[in-house]
Amino acid sequence: MFSHHPSGCHFAMADGSVHYLSVDMDLAAYLALATCNRGEVEGRL
Repeated sequence: MFSHHPSGCHFAMADGSVHYLSVDMDLAAYLALATCNRGEVEGRL
C-alpha cells in the first residue's frame, strides 16, 4: 500500500466504507489492516 500524497490517502475497506489514513498512524495498526484472520483487533481509525 503506497501513495505519493504527503499526508496520507483514502482506503476502501472490505465492509464498503472508505477511511482516510494518515501517514502518522501507528505502524502496527496499519499493518494489521492489511491482514486477514490473524487475531488483530482494529481500534478507531
